[in-house]
Amino acid sequence: MSFDFEKFKILRKEKKISVQSLAEKIGKSKKTIWTWEKGMITPSNGDINLMAKVLNISTYEISDIKSESGLSNFSFPETLLSEDQDVEKEFGLLSANQKMKILQLKDNLKKIKIENIKIKGELSKLMNVVDSLKLFLYVKDSDLRIKKNNRAFSDYVNLEKEELYNAKFSDIFGFKDKTLSQLRLIEQYVLSTGNEVNNEKIIIPGSDGERTGYLSVTPFSMENDKITEIFCTIQDVTNLDRALEKQNMLEDSIHSIHDGIWIMKLKPLVKYLFIGNAVKNIFDTELSDFFNNPHLWKNFLHPDDKLKVISNYDEIVKLNKFPAELEFRIMLPGNKIKWIRNKIYKFQEKDIIFGVLTDISEEFENKMRNELMRIAAKQFKDVYWMNKTGEFDEKFDSYYEIGDFGKKLSGYENNEKSSWLDIIHVDDRERVVKERKIKKRFPKSYEYRILCKDGRIRDVKHLEYCTEFYGEKIYFGIIRDITKQFLDSKQLLLLKKAIKENDESLLNSQYKNKYFRRKRNINL
Repeated sequence: MSFDFEKFKILRKEKKISVQSLAEKIGKSKKTIWTWEKGMITPSNGDINLMAKVLNISTYEISDIKSESGLSNFSFPETLLSEDQDVEKEFGLLSANQKMKILQLKDNLKKIKIENIKIKGELSKLMNVVDSLKLFLYVKDSDLRIKKNNRAFSDYVNLEKEELYNAKFSDIFGFKDKTLSQLRLIEQYVLSTGNEVNNEKIIIPGSDGERTGYLSVTPFSMENDKITEIFCTIQDVTNLDRALEKQNMLEDSIHSIHDGIWIMKLKPLVKYLFIGNAVKNIFDTELSDFFNNPHLWKNFLHPDDKLKVISNYDEIVKLNKFPAELEFRIMLPGNKIKWIRNKIYKFQEKDIIFGVLTDISEEFENKMRNELMRIAAKQFKDVYWMNKTGEFDEKFDSYYEIGDFGKKLSGYENNEKSSWLDIIHVDDRERVVKERKIKKRFPKSYEYRILCKDGRIRDVKHLEYCTEFYGEKIYFGIIRDITKQFLDSKQLLLLKKAIKENDESLLNSQYKNKYFRRKRNINL
């Protein structure tokens, strides 16, 4: 169908009918009339007929529309449709057979009328549903001109349905819109092949590349084995894409952390909704195995912990004791044991819980090691210090343990001196440090003096050891007070010297004393 928009404009002006007046008489907007006169949109057959009546011209003068014919223009006599009308009064004498046929025709027309009312009602409901859809819906002919569309599409382009009739996308969005070429290729493909295209991602025309959508195109009607119309829908998924992008960024962030995040739905069936990659590293098992078997983690529990952990977990879930925390061991292939902490929480929604799995093996080993060191320090009063380097100038606050015996020996609290080197007598410091560097093998032994807090000088013997604890070198020292032994040995040396210098008689008289006799027996 063609419409001579230039001649239409000339005839309207000759009849001296304004655009506003014409629009009001045919029930259209001023903008619609203007688009017809510019040739941007082609009016429908009904609109052309109305305009021809208003202008008092023939439709042939402005278009090539043929006169409508057929049942749509056929009207039955009102007398035939009236149930109370006497057939014989209207048509004269009729045979019984003719009367029967007319009555049957009346019944059929009545049924058709009722069905027509039902169809119109259903069609009205369907159009209301179509118009309520948020996705864009339109029907195009083989020339890719719009024949029908829903309210959402009209609102998007800000044009009425009548204004969109017979319009092309290039008329609406302009030829410069680069997104139209992709759209046109898909629509022409469906017209030529008859194949459907579903959920093809596109840039929505007229959005300046800011909105994305999924295009679906389906053959709608055929004539002489040729597709004459296509049915198209565009679903705007811009907000969904942005939400998915944010979700992917969040999941990537969760996957990158060392703690294993998991989300589980409890009803109607227990299943994981999400599992972080760290869970795979903790259990050394593919995540798909956990998705397939939500109870798989229980198989990894250490035999000594299994019954207790499962019982506690079931109690937490059943009695809704959230948040909760469980610490347990798992056993991996090769009898490798890990300590795990599982913090469990619950969403506000029912029957969805989530948790954070943390590998605390190293933390637990450090805790156990420090505990063993403290026990060792308490059991042996001579154990004075434990640290990682064994250096005398190591800061006291970095020591693993410092025994009480050392405090009693020097009189200093641990925070009064920065290191043990400060307590060593100034005349012995350089010698002790040099000896420590020379001696390579353990245990090492040193004897030196310390200057106590009360000013006294005490002699000590320092034994230094090195051992491995959980794969880490640990140094510890044993310090003994040898002041008394040292003084005794000094006195003994003086005694020996006196024995040599004195004569035998003096020696005999001296050893009559029980004390000196005992000393001689012990020390000589």
